[in-house]
Amino acid sequence: MVGMTGVVELERRIAGQSVVLFLGNVDVGKTTLVRRLHERVGGEVVDADLGQAEIGPPAVISLGTYQGGARAGYFGGDISPRGHFLQVLTGCKRMVAKAARPCLIDSDGYIQEGAARAFKSELINLIEPDLLVLLQRGRELEYYKLYASKGIAVVEIPVEHTGLKPHQERVRARERAFRRYFATAQLRRWRLEDVGFERALLGHGEPLDVGVLSKIIGCQVVTGWKSGREAVLVLSGLAASLPVLRSELDVDFDEESGQGKLTAYPLLRSQSKLRIEAARGRDAEGAVDVDLP
Repeated sequence: MVGMTGVVELERRIAGQSVVLFLGNVDVGKTTLVRRLHERVGGEVVDADLGQAEIGPPAVISLGTYQGGARAGYFGGDISPRGHFLQVLTGCKRMVAKAARPCLIDSDGYIQEGAARAFKSELINLIEPDLLVLLQRGRELEYYKLYASKGIAVVEIPVEHTGLKPHQERVRARERAFRRYFATAQLRRWRLEDVGFERALLGHGEPLDVGVLSKIIGCQVVTGWKSGREAVLVLSGLAASLPVLRSELDVDFDEESGQGKLTAYPLLRSQSKLRIEAARGRDAEGAVDVDLP
C-alpha cells in the first residue's frame, strides 16, 4: 500500500494534460493507487488489466471512471495479454487517444520474462507517457528505468507487502465483473449479412454451397465461407463427419460449432450470456442473436 505522502507526491507531478502509466507485478496495489489518484486529480482511467478489470468487463481495455463505469472499450481477446499483444497495444493506444486528461493507465501484472518485457516496452514506446510509475517489491522493474533516458519521467515506489490473492478469488472477481456488466443485457438480433466480424473469417471470403455441405457432414450448415485454404462453417447441430471436408473443400479446416451455437470468441466459451447463435425458423434463418448490455 502506498502511503499518503507518496500519493501527494505523485499528485504534485501529474499535470493537467499528463498521461501516466503504472507498471507492477500482480497484487502490488496498482489499482488501489490509481483509484486514489483519480479521486484527487480527476481525468479518466484506461483500465488495461484484462484479468482483473474494475471499470469495464474482463478481457476489455476500458476507458472511463470508477464512479461512472466505462464509456468506451476495445476487446483484448482474452483475460491475459499473452498471445494477444497486438490487440492490447491497439486497445491501449485507442483508449488513451480518447481519454480526458490527466489519463491514468492501470496495467496488468505481466511484467517479467522476455516476452513481458518486450510487450511492456512496446506499450511504453506506443503510449509515450509523461510519467512512468514503477511499483516494485524488489528490483524486478529496474529494466524499465532505462526510459528515463528517453525523456520519460520515472518514479519508483517501493512495495512492502508480499501477500497474493488466491487464484480462486481472482476467478470469482472475474465472474462478478462479467455478471455486473451483463446484468442489464437484452437480446439483440442482426442478420449475418449486416454484421462485420473482425479477426475472423466469418462473413468474409467465398460463400459456400451449404446444401451440398449439409449432406456431406450430416447436419444443417447454416452458412459458410472459404478464403484460400481456410474455411469456416456455422452449424445448426452436431456434424457426423467433419474431417471429410478437408479434401472436399481443399482446406486446412477450421470450425467452431455446438448445438446451434457459434461462440464469438474463445475467451467466452464458458460464458453463456454472450453468444452468437445460428437461429432457427423461417424469419430467423441466417441471423445472429447476441446478448448485450
